[in-house]
Amino acid sequence: MKQIYLLLSLFSVSMVSQAQSVVQLRQKAVQRTASHHASTRIAAPCPSTPEDEDFEGFTNTEYPSSLSIDCLEFAISGDGMVGVDEKVHAGIPTPAFTGNALVFLGSGSETGNVARIRSITQTIDFRLSALSAEFYDHSNGASAEVYSIVGYNDGVEVARVDGFDVTKGGTYGNSTSQIVFTHEEYNKGGSNSGRLVFGESWKNIDEFRFIATDELGFNYIFLGLDNIDFEPAETGSLPVTLTKFTARKENTVTQLSWETSSEIRSDRFEIQHSTNAKTWNHLAVIRAAGEHAGRQTYQFTHTNPAQGDNYYRLKMIDSDNVYTWSKVEHVGFDLVSSITAYPNPAAETIHLTAGDWTSVSNVQVVNNQGKAVYSSGKNPAQYINARNFTPGLYFIRVSFSNGNEALQKVVIAPKM
Repeated sequence: MKQIYLLLSLFSVSMVSQAQSVVQLRQKAVQRTASHHASTRIAAPCPSTPEDEDFEGFTNTEYPSSLSIDCLEFAISGDGMVGVDEKVHAGIPTPAFTGNALVFLGSGSETGNVARIRSITQTIDFRLSALSAEFYDHSNGASAEVYSIVGYNDGVEVARVDGFDVTKGGTYGNSTSQIVFTHEEYNKGGSNSGRLVFGESWKNIDEFRFIATDELGFNYIFLGLDNIDFEPAETGSLPVTLTKFTARKENTVTQLSWETSSEIRSDRFEIQHSTNAKTWNHLAVIRAAGEHAGRQTYQFTHTNPAQGDNYYRLKMIDSDNVYTWSKVEHVGFDLVSSITAYPNPAAETIHLTAGDWTSVSNVQVVNNQGKAVYSSGKNPAQYINARNFTPGLYFIRVSFSNGNEALQKVVIAPKM
């Protein structure tokens, strides 16, 4: 049986059997060490900046010790394995992962087990912008729950975040090396997933590592990656010295504010917005104060933020169109999880409304015996044909993409 099925089996067994399966995985990996080989898909020639990586068009379920994909090497320490498959993230049904994904299976038990991603030549520098990650089966103490994430350039450490806890969303690290982790709400048991957005110190690296730092008897790395966003490396002097950038929720709007200590030929600030930290949209342009030394403050109000996650960043542009990026700020607005059904009582058609219908994933109607008499499936419409419903009491259950549910009673009146 291929190792990928061993990984997936860990999602359904008990804590004890999970630990046993991990030991078996390590034993199998040790047996295969001599036959491990590297698998390669190389972009020719390699681009100056790595392409954003979603692992589509490439599959390797043989699980060698390293993979080279599009001028990047993915490898793991000890006798671990690396693979790409559309099934590797099946244990956590997160929309942060799409299609194929890459998984590290680190079978070494010592603290310091390392998953490594780097340019195959170490001459391709890049800015690490964001990535989606899944961390599997750590609730039984068998695999790592706490990591250090470290960035390098030419073997020299340039960015580091310690104490990254896969179970807790939030901001880790200092103001420049920071990582913002948006933890998915619907994770279960010992598996966690979410989106990591990287700060200013990650702007010029050629390698980054996930290093397991738990003090555990077992310290396996079970790590899935998808949708890695790269941007061109940033070097040289910056047009703006940004000392502060914040986004805060204020009632139904987002207040953005930032501060500079000096500006050299600065021209403008472009404010960008995203709901997933992957796809960014232009929000506004604020003219810069221009050449100056000393404190300068700016503000902007986003009057219609999205329900759920909102990410913000500044593109700071000088008069020669040279630019750099700020860190990413995150503000969350609770998804509206209430619905209205009308008319009530209804005879033929039930109409539905919600604060954000795009966040509705399914609509179901249940009778007073608990039997489902209607289910919308994907892309639910905002109405239900009730002509064939027997008169009586029903419950409309609406499921939202964040895992919340709303329930509404409705009465079907006798036909006239």
